[in-house]
Amino acid sequence: MNQTAPDLLQATAFRALGGQSADGGIGAVLKDGAPVGSFTYGTNAQATLDDNLPTPQIQLYPLTASEKPGTDRVERYDAAISFLTSVEGLGDDRPGLNAGVAEMRRLKDKFMSELDRHPLVEITEVRSEEVRNAQQAMLTGISVAFTIAVPALATC
Repeated sequence: MNQTAPDLLQATAFRALGGQSADGGIGAVLKDGAPVGSFTYGTNAQATLDDNLPTPQIQLYPLTASEKPGTDRVERYDAAISFLTSVEGLGDDRPGLNAGVAEMRRLKDKFMSELDRHPLVEITEVRSEEVRNAQQAMLTGISVAFTIAVPALATC
C-alpha cells in the first residue's frame, strides 16, 4: 500500500503513542477510549493554537521537498517534528522540567524506532534538540529534524 510521507509519519506517531486517532485524522489520540496524547500536522502558527490538546503532543510541521538528488522513484523530504509535554510552573528551574524532557526523548526514540522498522523508508541526517517553554511557555520536550526518503507514488 502506498502512503504519502505525512500519512506515514502520522501512522508512526499513533503507534508511538500506543493509540489511534479519535476522529480519523489530526487531534486527540485514544487508547481504549481515553486520550493518550495528540498529533497535529501544520504550520508552527497552527500548532501553537493546539496547546489545549492532550499531552504528550507530537507536532509534525509541513514537509519540504528536499533538494538532494534522487531518482524518479524516490521522494525526499526534510521533516521537523516536536514531541512536547506540559510541565507545571514557570521558568527553566521548575521541578519536573528535566523529567519532562527525558520523557519526550523516550517518545522521540520510540517514534524513530517505529519509523526505522518500515522497509521502504530511509531516514538520514537526524538532528535533535531540547525545547523548553514552547507554546506560550506551556510545553517542553524534544524537536527532531531529518530527511525522509519514501517510494514515489505512481501516477497515471
